Amino acid sequence: MDAALGFFAEMTEQGLVDVVSYTTIIKGHFSAGTEQHARQVLREMQERGIAANRITYNIFLSLWVKRGDSDLILLLVDEMKAIPNSQAASSMSSLVSAYVHNQQIRQALSAHDTGLRQDLCSYDDKIYTGIARALLQVGAVDKAAEVVRCAYHLPAHTLLQTRGSPPGVDEAVVGDVVLALGYYSIAGRALMKDLSFHRQVSVSCESLLGKQAKSTPQSRC
Repeated sequence: MDAALGFFAEMTEQGLVDVVSYTTIIKGHFSAGTEQHARQVLREMQERGIAANRITYNIFLSLWVKRGDSDLILLLVDEMKAIPNSQAASSMSSLVSAYVHNQQIRQALSAHDTGLRQDLCSYDDKIYTGIARALLQVGAVDKAAEVVRCAYHLPAHTLLQTRGSPPGVDEAVVGDVVLALGYYSIAGRALMKDLSFHRQVSVSCESLLGKQAKSTPQSRC
């Protein structure tokens, strides 16, 4: 790390540093356990007018989510207004997923809404697909269904929606959510009905048989 910092200082004097070199030094500080120095490097980076990107922010966000440093996370999210929409959306998605994997579902969905409420970004189908899958992996089936409803701008959810046309999710995820809810369950049937009525998206029993057969060969919808 000492050699890296010396080389970085020489690069700085010659005006050769960019977002990649700054992010590399930040990662080095985190690996060395010197988080305070990493935060100083981020401030120096901003003072020099070099905009951080999603990779830079994700380094901080992933650690702070694990520690539950909500105040630091909110401050960093506010700074993300300066980066392009696509990168901000990716960072917010990473933040949501980090919360989910740490079993902090309420914070995860709150972070989703923060991105839209503060006009940091807009989410596309890939982002919503990733969030829904993360929720399914930790068994938060009802919340995964809520994310699908939000992605398709369907009724009966409490999340903020994107502007314009609904981005939707990957078709495979719709099937996974319906299976997790139960094809004949009230929630499963309601989701399929709303998808068909509002978005002309159909989920048939036959299309789910293959999914079920992989885990339980004798299963039926």
